[in-house]
Amino acid sequence: MVDPCFCLFHHLLMSNKQLKSGKTPWKRVLLLLGWYASTIHEGIVAYARQANWLLDLQVMRTGRLLMDTPVDGIICLLGGYGSRPEFIEFIRKAKVPAVDLHADMAHVIDIPRVFFDNNAMGCMAARYFIDHGYSSFAFCCPDINDNSAKLRYEGFNRTVNKHGKNVTLLEFPKYSRPRQHTKGWRRSDWLASKLRQLTTPLAVFATNDDTALIVLDACTSAGLSVPEQVAVMGCGNESMVCDFAPVSLSSVIVDFAKRSRLACELLDHLMAGKRAPRSPIIIPPLGVEERRSTDMIAVPNSQVSKAINFIRENYHRSDITLPLIAESTGLSLNRLMALFRRYLGRTIGQELQSIRLSRAQTMAKTGEHSATFIAAACGFSSLLHFRRTLQRVMDINPRTWLRRLKANPQ
Repeated sequence: MVDPCFCLFHHLLMSNKQLKSGKTPWKRVLLLLGWYASTIHEGIVAYARQANWLLDLQVMRTGRLLMDTPVDGIICLLGGYGSRPEFIEFIRKAKVPAVDLHADMAHVIDIPRVFFDNNAMGCMAARYFIDHGYSSFAFCCPDINDNSAKLRYEGFNRTVNKHGKNVTLLEFPKYSRPRQHTKGWRRSDWLASKLRQLTTPLAVFATNDDTALIVLDACTSAGLSVPEQVAVMGCGNESMVCDFAPVSLSSVIVDFAKRSRLACELLDHLMAGKRAPRSPIIIPPLGVEERRSTDMIAVPNSQVSKAINFIRENYHRSDITLPLIAESTGLSLNRLMALFRRYLGRTIGQELQSIRLSRAQTMAKTGEHSATFIAAACGFSSLLHFRRTLQRVMDINPRTWLRRLKANPQ
């Protein structure tokens, strides 16, 4: 993977060379984002390279706002973590086209905006948990007055309420003075005490991936296993956070690349002297990236949960049998089969088959593996076994199934 910082430097170098040679016109665009995020910057750099923009990175590199260098346009992030009040005054004084990547300051300064549908993110997380059988829910955030957190909570809460359930709001406590709290106090310790009081299995949606890491830490402090007792989902799907969390973190997928591209296109439109759109551009979430932190069906029975966990950890073994699954729980096969029917409405074999097909689908979407490889990796005893399972369950053959998934991976 190419380092985004190198891309930015290389782009600046090439733009200056083009300027000196007189070969191409260019626009100087200031990035007024306040903090570095590869997912945002990569999309802007990709567009700038094609549009012959010279990117001004003074704020990202030094943190200083300098008015002595003229710019033709500004891409800014007014709101959320890292935003600074002086950005707004700077934009007003610059008197050049600007596009905001956030919604929080719409009531303060009227400029075109491209931002995410935070309400839809909350709805998507709630539907995921409800589909997985959860009936106990919580939403965690540092500050519910933050506009993004508020909208995500509202979407999450409204969707859960429609199914006759309630959401516990876990907002970190605030102190009137910096050192008012006792020495050694941590957010995760406070959160751990709150999580112990809630009914498990519990589904927790955190306003972002960084907050979800604190939830994972709190679960460890509280002696609660993830995902068996507490399923945790973040928002943003930052791979450097989610993939390397103590328990790999599921997250709502947001389209950073599309937001950057549309913001750049809009700024180009404005710098060409064209009118701004009447309404902001709002980008819906793409889905949920399921990782280990939510890889569980909520079941109010510890033996059934233990069996499901065993299946999920061993589905790739072609020699796994129903008696072996029952043995992992300490129950007889007949007793475990009865519990599966009671709590899940399906058999142990159907659960194993469902997990294998789900994993096969995840692998197939990458387009990197053959049907034979997928069959072996997902625990099917042979390609013939895989083919017969697909034909019986989905009425489709592996070749057609792979082709459709490659064509539509979402």
